[in-house]
Amino acid sequence: MKNLHNSKNTLFLRPIIKLKKNTMKKLIAILAITGALAACNNSDSDKTTVTDSTKTPVMDATKTADSANKMMDAAKDSMNKTMNAAKDTMNKMMDKTADKVKDASKKMVEKTKEAVKKP
Repeated sequence: MKNLHNSKNTLFLRPIIKLKKNTMKKLIAILAITGALAACNNSDSDKTTVTDSTKTPVMDATKTADSANKMMDAAKDSMNKTMNAAKDTMNKMMDKTADKVKDASKKMVEKTKEAVKKP
């Protein structure tokens, strides 16, 4: 079998590779949309509904607003946790970097002292 990495084959395969990437992006987008639609479908529509005289559109709007507020609070808490984790990770990385710089500066000082002593 000949070398597959020569310039002719790579030029030939580029459109196929791009096509695969675009196809995967489209597939993922379609799966995300279908997942959202499946999660939000109205499966209770087949059941017979009994109308409660105490329900009003205002009560439904209030429940929806409460639900939205809970979701926003959950999203805010999740975002705060993520930001705190990222902050902690960055602090750890900065501490490690500072330690490495200190070690490197100590080594430089030692090498400089040795170089001064040798003449």
